[in-house]
Amino acid sequence: EERKRKEAAMTPEERAAAAQKKRKKEEAEARAKFVADLIKKRRFPIEDTKLHSENKEYGIKTPNDLTRRPALPHTLTCLVPPHLRGEKQKWGTVVNASQSGSGELLGGENDRGLIPDTLQVYHFFCGDVGFADDKFPVPMFNIKTLFYALDEVLSGNAKAAKCLPPLITHLLVTALRVLTSPASAADGNGGEELDRVDVQLQKDLEKCGEGLNAISWSQICFFYINLMERFYTSEHSLDPGATPGVSTLDMSYQWDSAAMEVEDTPVKSDEDAGVALPMKYRAYVGSPTGALSKAYTKLSKQTEPWNLTAEELMAILRALTDDILSRRSDLAEDIMERGAKLYELQKARTQALSKYRKTKLAFEGPKKATKKKSAAEGDEANGIGETEGDNAPASEEKTFKPTATKQEFAATEKAYNKAQEAYDSGIRKLISRTEPIGFDRNYNAYYCFTHDPGMLHVEQLKQSALTPEVKRLGLAINPVSSWHFIGTKPLFDQFLSSLDTRGTRENELYEVCDNMTILKRRLHDEKKETTRAAMRIREKEELERRVENARSACDIEDGRRSGRLAGNAANDLTKVEDELKLLVKAHAEEERLEKLGREQASDFSLLTGLQMIADLARNKRGGLLSDVS
Repeated sequence: EERKRKEAAMTPEERAAAAQKKRKKEEAEARAKFVADLIKKRRFPIEDTKLHSENKEYGIKTPNDLTRRPALPHTLTCLVPPHLRGEKQKWGTVVNASQSGSGELLGGENDRGLIPDTLQVYHFFCGDVGFADDKFPVPMFNIKTLFYALDEVLSGNAKAAKCLPPLITHLLVTALRVLTSPASAADGNGGEELDRVDVQLQKDLEKCGEGLNAISWSQICFFYINLMERFYTSEHSLDPGATPGVSTLDMSYQWDSAAMEVEDTPVKSDEDAGVALPMKYRAYVGSPTGALSKAYTKLSKQTEPWNLTAEELMAILRALTDDILSRRSDLAEDIMERGAKLYELQKARTQALSKYRKTKLAFEGPKKATKKKSAAEGDEANGIGETEGDNAPASEEKTFKPTATKQEFAATEKAYNKAQEAYDSGIRKLISRTEPIGFDRNYNAYYCFTHDPGMLHVEQLKQSALTPEVKRLGLAINPVSSWHFIGTKPLFDQFLSSLDTRGTRENELYEVCDNMTILKRRLHDEKKETTRAAMRIREKEELERRVENARSACDIEDGRRSGRLAGNAANDLTKVEDELKLLVKAHAEEERLEKLGREQASDFSLLTGLQMIADLARNKRGGLLSDVS
């Protein structure tokens, strides 16, 4: 009655406000009930985008043990020791060099970037492809060595010294030698007879190879690109299966020496030219704004090679390695054979795992539920009441009778372990194309190269860099991305703790990363180095304190006690002093070895591949001398 009396005394505005307040309260309660029901119905892991969109929409808090994603350093900062990577230091060149996908409308004509080109070059020579030919030896280098060599170009040291890093020069000369060497049986087309244009092209390439060396490679590279550019824009490009060109050009003067002697050679008109070709076709060098086209333009003006940028050098190497892969049939066959062997190993591992699980189930029985109590407690905490059946006594469990013997289970377990070891070994030797080990919630790709597992490479997508017009084009375009790395154990641990395992993608990524023992062993542990240095200080201080105590005891015994006790105190003092001398000597040796390791890690000749090229040339010269003798 009191409530009715108050409502009757309300003005119409107050009644409307009270009704609105009541409606909002009911909506909030309904929303809270809906969110509670949604949380109860969730079964993890679920799709990452759905998980985080629902959390954001309904205000669901993340778990307390989930940390914030750490900021990952750009790839080229791996050349700087971790303790020297200051937050206030400017990394403009490094950041720009770590970008990829910058170009006109982010289409197919844009450059892939310095880091993707560098990774392709590494995988061709020492990684997944593993180009190995005794005629064209290449030293075994890692990714950091190639990055160090590129850093000399990025920092301007190569231009100031008027000399490219030896490793880059050697790779360029080797690739050109492979392409300009006489065709062998392995390079052939399976016995197919080449036409006149292909034969003449091969002769011209071999002629270029006669003048190739470490000094003339830039001009030979220009001649090679020029030949390929003309080849892909000639009438020969109109053959079935060939890539179309911008327009049809008559190149008979290049192949026919008689046509060159004729001064007034009639030029074909547009009507006689044949089929009109797409205008967006860029032949061999690509877009005029691309790195390969810029390098070709510089080389045409006889620009010295040290004036080329790092992007242009890697674009040339990428184009040359692509040509080698397309021409060398032995490489293609080797990649196919490795893929087939790896598939067989994967198939055998899957069959062994399936048989092992069946035998384990037959020997040990179904897995017993161990989380019934915690599930019941969770339901009670969520407000779910007990039913009548919950209080009913549990039925007695049936006794399990194994249908597989212990010997059968041990045999299947041994077979599975053997198949797993064979697959792991095959991954390192037979893999020909590295795929991402996983993706996070934002579809950033994570790579760990089996041939150089010293760091975790991350390709982060930059959706914010896209314009609204480009975003409306859909997912067919390539978004702008940047390359980063995880190279230290503390950063790796922070990254693992930031992965939300409730999401499908990040749960799979966490499981893969958590089981990568090789990567964990090779990551730089700066905490271990700091701890060891502090431990040496503590050990020395402890022994010095013991020496002082022994000296004090010796002085006391000399004044008051018998000769025997004084002798014991003197012996203790001598023993502790000898122990201190040995400890100081051991610490000095340990610090010497650490200093030697740091000096080797900062040796210019080792970092940039100079020592590798020198050793390779020395071994090659020694082999030639032994052959002559």
